Amino acid sequence: MGVGFSIDKETNRKATGYVNFYDSNGRWLLFETSSFQLDMNGRIDSNATDGVITLLNRSLGRLKQTIVSSFGRSISIIVHYRGDELRSDFERTLLETLQSYTEEDDKIGVYVVKIRQSDFFLMDEASPCTDNNNRNHSTGLPSLGMVIKGRDYYGLVTTGCYRYNAYRSRANILLPGTPTTLLISIRNRIGNYLPLEDSDLLNSVIAMCRLNYASVSNPLNRMPVTVKYAKRIASLVLKIGVVPENLGAIPWFI
Repeated sequence: MGVGFSIDKETNRKATGYVNFYDSNGRWLLFETSSFQLDMNGRIDSNATDGVITLLNRSLGRLKQTIVSSFGRSISIIVHYRGDELRSDFERTLLETLQSYTEEDDKIGVYVVKIRQSDFFLMDEASPCTDNNNRNHSTGLPSLGMVIKGRDYYGLVTTGCYRYNAYRSRANILLPGTPTTLLISIRNRIGNYLPLEDSDLLNSVIAMCRLNYASVSNPLNRMPVTVKYAKRIASLVLKIGVVPENLGAIPWFI
């Protein structure tokens, strides 16, 4: 599940939220959007809080109806959101709503994963990726999927070196510069269904990075599609208004 919010920068009074769902095989299931007004200072007031809560409850209700009702089983939901783009008031409302919803429904367990860009970069002296002009000189790029553990976060490499074939390695860097590391924080674990370890939650980020709609040659996106498109779609909905219902099962945003 990916969550994103966008605020009208002209007025700072209107916001749009977007929620999308993928199944365990990476198939896009459904999405929900909603718009709501902010207070005079551009902050979430009681009305906006109700709007965010309604959006999340409606989205989770649709998912439950689709999955639990069809297969008669409990489910675990992994929620991805961009911590560097989500304001603290939206973040607090998101976490509180997920906590409340799960406490009222014993068939759903939720794991919340915060994803941030960072200014950190890793170097690997033994990197198999070499300089195009000097095959004996390593670029120092770390391998895709490399993970380092910090005090309360993980560093995840989604831009770096990968094995292209049996004889050669490549870098999935599209722009000049030194690639930085994603910071992954496990914010909350709610419910006991299908207990997931940190490694499972990190794998969910990598799996969603592998869904690259723009290229078949690049093995990983820098950001998982759960959050890569969430804010972008919220921004589009803010401008165009309501998305037609018949587009609910079509990835129209690509």
